[in-house]
Amino acid sequence: MKIISTTFSFLIITLFLQAQNAPQEIVDPKGAIIIAQLEGDVTITNNTTGDALPADRVKSG
Repeated sequence: MKIISTTFSFLIITLFLQAQNAPQEIVDPKGAIIIAQLEGDVTITNNTTGDALPADRVKSG
């Protein structure tokens, strides 16, 4: 009986440690919704590509 409980404990600890690996990065391909007041000449820049978002794609309100 002691062998079974020792094996079970080892298995549980091993599985727990495997679950503690670095989490996968969550990526939202849809973009972001930013709540802000837009005044004046505003440009939105993509951090990854460095490209500015066209003015017709920026919505206020």
